Amino acid sequence: MESQTRIEGNVGSSTLASFYASIYGWMTVGMLISALTAYVTLNTNLGANIFANPAYFYGLFALQIGLMLGIQFLINKLPAEISRGLFFIYTAITGIFLSGLALMYSGSTLTTTFLVTAALYGGLAIYGFTTQKDLSSWGTAIFVGIIGVFSVSLINMIIGSSVLHMILSAVALMVFSAATVYDNQMYKAIYAQNANDNNSLKKMATLGALHMYINFIVMFQSLLSLFGGRD
Repeated sequence: MESQTRIEGNVGSSTLASFYASIYGWMTVGMLISALTAYVTLNTNLGANIFANPAYFYGLFALQIGLMLGIQFLINKLPAEISRGLFFIYTAITGIFLSGLALMYSGSTLTTTFLVTAALYGGLAIYGFTTQKDLSSWGTAIFVGIIGVFSVSLINMIIGSSVLHMILSAVALMVFSAATVYDNQMYKAIYAQNANDNNSLKKMATLGALHMYINFIVMFQSLLSLFGGRD
């Protein structure tokens, strides 16, 4: 009850606003880094070297997963600046993989889907931030859903089923849409728990940027798979 009171008391305050501005500010920087690395990958030999060599491809994929998990599990042990740097490396690697989308979809399709994703994501984020409904019970179901999507995605990388890919895309869209709502409420509670510790807030802003970034990217990829139509 005390925690809830502190949250409600700080909603709308400049400090809470600054915390969320940091989360979405670093997320935006991560998106720009991904766009830059995707552009470099497409316009140099980097992509050809990585995608043509299984050792490079799977090694980079393993590094990407390692960074994603490492940031989350070590966030309280690493300096804020190191965590942020690892997040930027993660988004750079993600951009390399995202470059392949430009070979499968037209520029207009990518732009339209990005704008649709942004609108959908924005609406869900606002709802999560403003709703008075307690969404804490969503956490376990979302976690199980994310693990399920990730596990089946790894399996489908081997078997390559187009039907399973479409089903996964639909499920991933629902799971990460729910995660967007949940995360935007959860970080209000995280702010309340760390309001008097500026260093912890910096770390949590980086963690929040990672979560929001992943939610957006998965939603974007899912919408492309479901409605994009490959060239």
